[in-house]
Amino acid sequence: MLQEYFAVVTRKLAVDAATARAKVELFGAFSAAPIDLDDELAAIDLHRGATHWARLWERIVTALRPNGRFAGDIFGEKHAWAADPGIHVMPEEALRHQLEGLVVETFDIEDGFRPSGGELTRWHAFGIAVRKPPGRS
Repeated sequence: MLQEYFAVVTRKLAVDAATARAKVELFGAFSAAPIDLDDELAAIDLHRGATHWARLWERIVTALRPNGRFAGDIFGEKHAWAADPGIHVMPEEALRHQLEGLVVETFDIEDGFRPSGGELTRWHAFGIAVRKPPGRS
């Protein structure tokens, strides 16, 4: 039994290593620059940081190196949690406008229902991956 477990883990590690090599070949080496946030922004619970979103987004874009990437999920205005004033949501058009000047590599729209917290929840989110082109500040 233990031998089978190690065989499975070894295969998984080989697949993960191959996947990582493929990603490096496709995207280049991954690196991250720390974002220097002032005390006000550093105290934000990012899940509920709607009031500071514009400043936070500006800091994220500024922190990206040329050809650096950001990937994340943003809730849409039809999401079940949109009624909570502490949850940041964006209309698709506003998010696309905010991404102008960046190279949008992925813009997925999830619009439907999914399990969350043991119940079926109205889900509306945008999965984005963007790249900062050289020359953009």
